[in-house]
Amino acid sequence: MVFFLAISFLRQSQPDLTGLSDSELLERYRNSWDGRYVAELFSRYVTLVYGVCRKYADNENDAQDLVMDIFESLLQKLKQESPLQFRSWLYVVSKNKGLMFVRTKRSVGISSIPEMGNMEFPGELHPEEEHEIQLAKLMENLHQLPEGQQVCLRLFFLEEKSYQQISTETGLGLSAVKSFIQNGKRNLSIKMEKGRIL
Repeated sequence: MVFFLAISFLRQSQPDLTGLSDSELLERYRNSWDGRYVAELFSRYVTLVYGVCRKYADNENDAQDLVMDIFESLLQKLKQESPLQFRSWLYVVSKNKGLMFVRTKRSVGISSIPEMGNMEFPGELHPEEEHEIQLAKLMENLHQLPEGQQVCLRLFFLEEKSYQQISTETGLGLSAVKSFIQNGKRNLSIKMEKGRIL
């Protein structure tokens, strides 16, 4: 596929980076703005991204275009955001891009919208899809919150962990986890109401 070849080309022109963690690659990108670090990161999860895009696009060409759009957008997004867990963050970015693609197709009157599972898209997006769009916006803007709220919200929403599991994983007390999640959700909602999150 074209996008796999493009990513491979970018990686070949860079010294071996496979031994670096995702966070190390992100740090190097932020220090140099060299797109080859993002190419290495993206190549690790390009199959995941393509799988997400294929759910929203009704043909392979559209899915590939979405994948390349996501890759190109990362170069700018990662200058503004510092995801703690790149894979989870990238999944949300990809899902949000897919939802926007479906919405755009509807707005220009293209009728061949694919079914996603058993869900169809009559006049408007299903309420669950609207919720997913809002959730994606929230998760993409977690960098605006204090670190404790970011960590707990990512584990709660993206990894679907319970309060107890988050407490065990982070070493935070159960009441602190609950507080971080509740305050984080409230803070993001306030920002959305004020129009700060687009």
